[in-house]
Amino acid sequence: MSLIQFVSVFVVILLQCRGLHANLTVLVTTMEDPPFVILSPRPMNDSSFENGGFDGYLADLLREIKKITKFNMTIHRSYANKFGEEIAAAGEQAGKWDGLIGEIVDKEADIAVGRLIVSVKRSAVVDFTQPFMESGVTFMIAKPKQLDRILPGPFDALRVVTLEIWVLTLFCLFVLVVSLMIIGRYYPYQKETFGLKDSIWFLMSSLMWQGYGKSPSAHGARFVAVFWWFFCAIFLMSYSAGLVHVFSLKLQSMPKLPALVPEDLLRQTALRYSPIRDSKLQNNFLSKSEIPVVQELWRAMRAFGSDSFPATMEEGVKKVRGGKFALFGYSDDLVYQANKDPECNLLVSEQTLDDAGFALAVRKDKPEVTKALSAAIVELKERGFTNMLYQKWFTKSCPRQLIQQHAEDRLEMQFQPINFLNFGGVFIVLVVGISIGLIISGIEIWLLRRRSQKEREERVAYGVEPQD
Repeated sequence: MSLIQFVSVFVVILLQCRGLHANLTVLVTTMEDPPFVILSPRPMNDSSFENGGFDGYLADLLREIKKITKFNMTIHRSYANKFGEEIAAAGEQAGKWDGLIGEIVDKEADIAVGRLIVSVKRSAVVDFTQPFMESGVTFMIAKPKQLDRILPGPFDALRVVTLEIWVLTLFCLFVLVVSLMIIGRYYPYQKETFGLKDSIWFLMSSLMWQGYGKSPSAHGARFVAVFWWFFCAIFLMSYSAGLVHVFSLKLQSMPKLPALVPEDLLRQTALRYSPIRDSKLQNNFLSKSEIPVVQELWRAMRAFGSDSFPATMEEGVKKVRGGKFALFGYSDDLVYQANKDPECNLLVSEQTLDDAGFALAVRKDKPEVTKALSAAIVELKERGFTNMLYQKWFTKSCPRQLIQQHAEDRLEMQFQPINFLNFGGVFIVLVVGISIGLIISGIEIWLLRRRSQKEREERVAYGVEPQD
């Protein structure tokens, strides 16, 4: 064989290998499991990838995998509505499986698409791809309703005082400026000119606990100034105390949540907790685990009684919203339920008791399919595509669902900002002081002008000053 023929054969083989999976047709089975798989009632086929009949996290993932692997995929719904468990060994049924796993074992499908947990027993009868998501056993609680939330931000210093107090302070400042300016204009014995500029700077200097070179000479104006100084002292002390309280929160304690991690539930009495009654989590993990913390939690759950175990996820979420119950489940389930809450009042603990991986199941006699799918999943994870899908389907409506995120980013505290209810009396005192000061100034100016007029009349009478 010549070199040219050898190269030609090598190129042909290489092209065939590169296109090995290009026209491979695989049968995909799946089941309804929001938000991973959302199916339409109508019959499914390959066109369901494009017409909206097949939607959800795994639908988006499978579309991208299809682009990478070039597989021709035919998809159908599994009406068994089970992920797959081994049927109890008895006679001819020994070693048989039901659900999605059963369809793969019985070679009714090539790929099972669903939230399939990788386990030793399942791995003995099917192949699993690289996990597309990690999950774990944790719990969900409701946000405490009695605490006010203050979101840290660039305007925290202004939140110490309510808007109505800021507006009232500026209004009083305006009234005082006008009052002092008028008194200074008409008071006949003002030592120095005390106009608009002097009034503004005198009042602002007092507010900042600073001095100003000029001061009003009228007794009424000084009376007003005393009440303004009183207001400034009370306002600044109250504002400073509130500001220190807000800025020191991060240096103090975490929010007053009943529990941040599963172990905390053992040290509190405010919440009862359990998984869904007769769920796989209860039967396969909590009741059989050899982890000491899990064993303690399970003993406490049993002590609460069977009535504490909700029958369905909907019932469990309803009990959590009540504020006195914590629901145990897999983190993906709980985060999805928290994302569905219209008020975003549900929180999921980030710390898990046990971790599990979700993967696609493939027939044992299709190793090339498993390898191609795994490579595609790894590529999508490296591109950040799986993280994007998680945000789209799990955290779009309520982006801050983790207890730890809530503890760090959404500080909750019992804090009452300065408002009219607790500071209105100071304004009343200031208004009374301004009113009395203006009355005193009016009387003082009238008396002084009257005395000046009388003295002028006397001088005219004695011929000291010519009459007008």
